[in-house]
Amino acid sequence: MPENFTNIMLFILFGGIGALALIRIIIKQIQNRFAPIKTVRATVINKQKNQTFNKYSGNGKHEKYVVVFSIDGKKKSFYVSQFSYGGYRINESGTLTYKGNKLIGFQ
Repeated sequence: MPENFTNIMLFILFGGIGALALIRIIIKQIQNRFAPIKTVRATVINKQKNQTFNKYSGNGKHEKYVVVFSIDGKKKSFYVSQFSYGGYRINESGTLTYKGNKLIGFQ
């Protein structure tokens, strides 16, 4: 009986954690979808090329390109394409347009 109780409690615990994670993902997607488009002055403060491993890509490696902006002293990062990544220069200032977590443009 105690072993069965432990299994049930573990199932409830991990099931609850999984449900909360799924709810958080859904809420974040809804917030991004209905976020207003913002246009602000910003400065590029960092660029990162992160390498991840994906068993579905040809060699298993996949790179994600991130550009970090400073907006009124706060950092905001965006994933960008490999092709646009080279166009961003650190300390470059301009007008940043974004919606939620999606970068629309930087000039």
